[in-house]
Amino acid sequence: MIEHAATEPQSAPSRVAVRQPPSFVRRFARNRAAVAGALTLALMLGAALFSEALSGSSPRAMGEDPLAAPSRAHPFGTDDLGRDIWTGVLYGALVTSSGFVSASRAICFITDANWSSVSRVSVSVGSIIIASGTISGK
Repeated sequence: MIEHAATEPQSAPSRVAVRQPPSFVRRFARNRAAVAGALTLALMLGAALFSEALSGSSPRAMGEDPLAAPSRAHPFGTDDLGRDIWTGVLYGALVTSSGFVSASRAICFITDANWSSVSRVSVSVGSIIIASGTISGK
């Protein structure tokens, strides 16, 4: 009689763990300067969007105390016409933010870029900025 060699069942080939490159979020979170910059940008954009609530007055409103030093009522002081400088900075940030959104939309349009995430973000932020200017009546 012929004996057949006992064959062991073939095991599945071992899978070598291939290390995936870290995602953008993980790489970004490890970079302290990038995180600090993003937080600063978010803080500035938030201040711009809520400029009316943070300032409490119009940037064109004249005060009675020209060239006043910084105080609790005027954190950055007043200019030569008595206007609150803090209010001017906040409303200036709102104008700058809307200009940035318009520029990013124009770049996407001109380059015919299919940057759907950039487009979605700029449309959302732009709508919020435009609405905040419309709501405040300025």
